Amino acid sequence: NVDCRGKAYFISNDEPIAPEDLINQFLECANLQKITPSISPLLAKVAGYLIEMVYRLPFFTSEPPVTRFVVHQQATSHWFDLDNAKRDLGWLPQVSTKEGMKKFRESLESEEERVTSS
Repeated sequence: NVDCRGKAYFISNDEPIAPEDLINQFLECANLQKITPSISPLLAKVAGYLIEMVYRLPFFTSEPPVTRFVVHQQATSHWFDLDNAKRDLGWLPQVSTKEGMKKFRESLESEEERVTSS
């Protein structure tokens, strides 16, 4: 029996997917237009830097709305190792991305039917 106290675990469905692909799958389920990147990561990082510099001025008291860190995080796909959760917790994914999207689409359609029939 493994002591899991104090350990952090990554939990997901174990199917790596780029953020924009996942967002586009949700949009497709909702019959909405897919997104396409509209600014290069380099240009976004430069913009983040400039915004950071402006927000250092004394009359800005809040955090900048965009930073280089946020741009980097949004422009980078992240994959996480789930082996510790599988080993220590006996965790296994229950729903695939494809199955989850099917259920999401069905939920949207069911809600649309409920709203239009009332």
